[in-house]
Amino acid sequence: MLKDFARENRKNPTLAEQVLWKYIREQALGVKFLRQHIIGDYIADFAAPECMLIIEVDGAYHSEPQQMYDDAIRTSSLEKSGFKVIRFSNEEVLYNTNETINRIKESIEMNIQNKNNMAGSPSLAGRAGVGPLTLFDKIWNAHVVQQVEDGPTQLYIDRLYCHEVTTPQAFDTLRDKNIRVFRPEQVVAMPDHNTPSDQQERIDDPIGRKQVETLAKNCAEFGIRHFAMGTKDNGIIHVVGPEKGLSLPGMTIVCGDSHTSTHGAVGAIAMGIGTSEVAQVLASQTILQSKPKTMRINIEGTLPEGTTAKDVALYIMAQLTTSGATGYAVEYAGSTVRNMSMEGRLTLSNLSIEMGSRAGLIAPDETTFAYLKGREYAPKGEAWDKAVEEWKKLYSDPDAVFDKEVTYRAEDIAPRITYGTNPGAGIAIDECIPALEDIAEDERQQFLSMLEYMQFEPGQKLEGTPIDYCFLGACTNGRIEDFRAFASVVKGKKKAENVVAWLVPGSWLVRQQIIDEGIDKILEEAGFELRLPSCSSCLAMNPDKVPAGKLSISTSNRNFVGRQGPGARTILASPLVVAASAITGVISRPPHGEN
Repeated sequence: MLKDFARENRKNPTLAEQVLWKYIREQALGVKFLRQHIIGDYIADFAAPECMLIIEVDGAYHSEPQQMYDDAIRTSSLEKSGFKVIRFSNEEVLYNTNETINRIKESIEMNIQNKNNMAGSPSLAGRAGVGPLTLFDKIWNAHVVQQVEDGPTQLYIDRLYCHEVTTPQAFDTLRDKNIRVFRPEQVVAMPDHNTPSDQQERIDDPIGRKQVETLAKNCAEFGIRHFAMGTKDNGIIHVVGPEKGLSLPGMTIVCGDSHTSTHGAVGAIAMGIGTSEVAQVLASQTILQSKPKTMRINIEGTLPEGTTAKDVALYIMAQLTTSGATGYAVEYAGSTVRNMSMEGRLTLSNLSIEMGSRAGLIAPDETTFAYLKGREYAPKGEAWDKAVEEWKKLYSDPDAVFDKEVTYRAEDIAPRITYGTNPGAGIAIDECIPALEDIAEDERQQFLSMLEYMQFEPGQKLEGTPIDYCFLGACTNGRIEDFRAFASVVKGKKKAENVVAWLVPGSWLVRQQIIDEGIDKILEEAGFELRLPSCSSCLAMNPDKVPAGKLSISTSNRNFVGRQGPGARTILASPLVVAASAITGVISRPPHGEN
């Protein structure tokens, strides 16, 4: 009866194939996870990605040459990515159903051993090629699907993160083309930009509410893991990913957000991408990218008291400028970086984009492994031991050559603040804004424009300047170590009455850690309120907006015009500097003994 129905509907192959494949799924034991993958106008495909298997149905139904070409390219890419592709004609499906089932079962048995090979497994490092290679080269080479002649590289992506702002159009693209998400198990989504930090029962802004609701609907429709607002798994996507072990060494990671570079701290290639590229990855788990040049930034020595990873990043930006690493993938190295905590490394990698680099890597080591061990999605047991063994191979070979290399002394880096409207316009907290004559003539107009917006003057000393707002949080400094540092400064003191303070954890896990360690009590006694996880005042897309003209000192990553609210003035600083300033009510250096 079933096959008769299919035969009668041969002029509608998509419908016929759906009916037959429903039957095949029911009959082929061990392929209960076999699912319809893509249905185009003239082709239906099915996938069992858990065992690296693609089943392609392709009959004499193609009538568009472009469709045939696109299918051929896609299938070739899958095979080069390590997938087994088996093909059936519609005639085979219609008349040899049992044979079809047997072939699928045999292929699954052969391929099941490869279950984890393309899920960010460190075994990819073994395919990286011969040395001497940089860490970036090893990971990149291991993920190359194909090199387009005189064009970009098609790169396999291990993890795609999605938030509510840059994904609606990407999902619409798939919907318009009748395409399913290729590897939904490799995609993780959560709202963060529009999430309020005072309560999470509702979003009053209609645009923000629509974006968050749309993300939830898209995830449900396309079968994507979704950490909803207000749930224990939610938070800022670049905080949640590493802390859950979703970001692992050796991975390629992308997200429609410029601060995706954060995840490079675990020893991964992590890049921000555009909405159209998000659609590419959703559809194919690959992306077209031109390979960047490589740069190594070495920081050697011991940081002075009160100096943090945030100060290191602000110092590097001031030296290189905000475009100094454009076109490069940066690797951070040196004794200072090796001695940083994991939270510090995440801060450093987070700010890579602010000097033009889309990726900021740090070679994984014992600090990395200790941080990741036991995390929810990290390998467990024997798989963990095997993973660490492979991760230890992820480093730049001793003789590897970088396109550019610079070295800085940690002793030269003091606690820092910004004075302008880009993160590179910064000074040590005890220094003065540069005098006009110290600025290159062709840069003076921009310099004066920045100062006019910030209401500062050339040569002015900012230490002691009154502030109106302070913000602790963001994907830059919203982790447990940042709250410990802030609490160490404010403990036993009181917040200045003139200061509005927003203390916003980067995730619900961080918030729970704050409570478990009693940090919330320290903050409360000092006059601070612990808010709910959100991007919050990092950007003016939620209720935490700084009013026009007010001066905010912030642990976030950008001080652009209007970044924290229309007309708001932003000074970037470390948690220690922000804490000291919140207590005194003026821009203040952290007390001695804090680091």
